[in-house]
Amino acid sequence: KETTGILTAQKATLVNDIGELKVQIKVDYQADQAETLLNRLGIGKSNSGYKSKDEALVESLQLFKTNMTLELKLELTAKGIAPQLIENILQQGEAFTNVAVRQEALKGSSRTITEAGITELNALYNEAIGIAKIARAFYKGQLIEQDKFSFSKLLRAQSGGKSAPQPVQENS
Repeated sequence: KETTGILTAQKATLVNDIGELKVQIKVDYQADQAETLLNRLGIGKSNSGYKSKDEALVESLQLFKTNMTLELKLELTAKGIAPQLIENILQQGEAFTNVAVRQEALKGSSRTITEAGITELNALYNEAIGIAKIARAFYKGQLIEQDKFSFSKLLRAQSGGKSAPQPVQENS
């Protein structure tokens, strides 16, 4: 969650800076020349997915880094584009890419429920139910004590009085 928050903040800054650069390129160049340049940098109409998808932004940033040659940078700055804007996109792009890779690695290592885990959880559930049944029989006639071993009442108490979630049934 922390990595996702960092990624979201970095993405917002990057998309804002890229948008600023795009506007300046569109103003400084003729329409067809501007679009060709934007596509070459990975931020044109043909690369528009970078605004919504992290993977697409990483790809666009890679194109930007690869195609932002010293000559192009000098040409753009000669047109009036701030060199710091270009540097910000390059630096933030590298940081964003590193965080995106880290996030994907963390997603891959997150816990998932496996068939073995389900089997183990079901075994624990059956053991807990068995203990509850024995205890309820032991406290027969003592309702207050018996209630302490009612699985559904304990579950309701744990969930703040809400009804217990129903198990998901698989359709065969």
